[in-house]
Amino acid sequence: APLAAVGGEASLARAAQRAAALLRRALKAWKLFIRGCLLAALFVPVGVTAVPLCGWLSAVGGTEVWAWMLLNALRNAGPVWIKWGQWAASRPDIFPAPIRKRLEELHDAAPEHSFRDTRRMLEEAYGCPLEDIYEEFDHQPVASGSIGQVYRAKLREDVARRATLEDLAAYAAERTLFQKLWDWVLGGASDGVSDPSERVVAVKVRHPWVVDNLESDCMLLNQLVATASKLRPKECARLGETTQHFEAALAQQLDFQSEAVELDAFRRNFRRWRNVTFPRPLRTLSSAAVLVETFENAVPIKEYMAMPGHPINAALARLGLSCLLKMMLMDNHMHADLHPGNIMVQDRGASRLPKIVLLDAGMTVELSTEDRFSLLDLLTGVAKMDADRVVDGAIKFSCPLPEQRQVEFREEIHHIFDTIERAWEDAQREKADALGIKYVHQSLGDSGPGEGAVDDVNGLQHMGAIMNKVFEACRQYGVQLEGRICTVLVTTVMLESLQHALDPTVGILKTLDEALKKAGIARVFPFLTWYVDGSMDNSASAFMPKAEHRSV
Repeated sequence: APLAAVGGEASLARAAQRAAALLRRALKAWKLFIRGCLLAALFVPVGVTAVPLCGWLSAVGGTEVWAWMLLNALRNAGPVWIKWGQWAASRPDIFPAPIRKRLEELHDAAPEHSFRDTRRMLEEAYGCPLEDIYEEFDHQPVASGSIGQVYRAKLREDVARRATLEDLAAYAAERTLFQKLWDWVLGGASDGVSDPSERVVAVKVRHPWVVDNLESDCMLLNQLVATASKLRPKECARLGETTQHFEAALAQQLDFQSEAVELDAFRRNFRRWRNVTFPRPLRTLSSAAVLVETFENAVPIKEYMAMPGHPINAALARLGLSCLLKMMLMDNHMHADLHPGNIMVQDRGASRLPKIVLLDAGMTVELSTEDRFSLLDLLTGVAKMDADRVVDGAIKFSCPLPEQRQVEFREEIHHIFDTIERAWEDAQREKADALGIKYVHQSLGDSGPGEGAVDDVNGLQHMGAIMNKVFEACRQYGVQLEGRICTVLVTTVMLESLQHALDPTVGILKTLDEALKKAGIARVFPFLTWYVDGSMDNSASAFMPKAEHRSV
């Protein structure tokens, strides 16, 4: 009888477990159904009107209207879809310019959560009242994004000291003896360790609703992509792969501990630089939903972009390009979200270079050695106006294309470059006639920085403007680039265009040639890394104005 009773209890327990599992699956299916209905209500009108507005009525502004509808649907759909819209805005090889331009608004229109939610999440993370950790904590966020929002706070003195000791212990455990010695040789050995005097911090708190619909939204997004790929296989040849790349990047950004690790890596890579820096993370006070880092007193670079001719703009432009090329050539560890909102500037007076502060390092990219140098070859082809070089690079990074499509794509790139070359020659000829001097032929690829063709869309041509035309041709002929490659290209074009806005005379080709030589020295003679870093860090010094000319 006792054995029978035990067997009956075991059977009852198994039945209860099966019932609970069945109930969980039913609830999950119901939640997915409800979420699907909500998203259908948002996106079905967008899908139904896509062909009429973007096809039949595109000539009368239909595409712009459809882009506005898509923007509002994404805003109301939640963080996953907002991030997808931001990602789509960075894919000029897939989406046309009017849609990308509209979706760029998603970078500025981020949701916010209440301070009550912030307090609850912080106290859950720390297991104690907020006041036990922070001496001061502003109730209003200083910034908000699609993943989280940032507050300014001041740590208690005892907490700051304890965080320093714990970070030091973590640093000692993570780094090998050789790595610690190498850190000491290169300088900045303590860059991964918090400083007890740095009590004013930025606290980044993840939105509480971000993870609520993450699984169901990603499942529905993949289903949507699979359906689109079946309906339009040519246009969506690489959409599945790029969506997987997007989901991987999203997962990376959702984990703030991962961002703290990336910040430490960037600080080590730039430990010899005095004019480019990243916030220092306090990893023992951070978690998956909370990131604590030093508060950097700086202004957005957009303020300098709005002041053409500012005395430090020329130095800023060249310092930014040197920073980008160091990430690409020497470190193979690139910040993949370098839009103007994540680039800050500290003006340190007349006698010193400005300091660039790079924020939001949650999304990074690394490439193989072969891909890096193939990518550099493509960028050099754009800078030198070598159409065949650009086409060969783009096709290498694309999904397989029919031979006829490759020929048409090559002809289109040649047409784009020839048109720009002729416009530039006409402009130079008119300039020579106005000055009363003889015109001497020179190709655009051999011209000096800042000289370029004038057109009705982009004004003074620069590499970023030319690359945008290449992207448009890629989209037109179905040349869909690998996700990582496109991320690096878009980041490069975005930063180069930003530098061009600061100083139209900046040219990436000369900076690229110099950076390649320095990267080669560091690769052959690693002990000279400190010299190469210092040389690249101070490469903009010659463009700083004299003190008497800085009264702007």
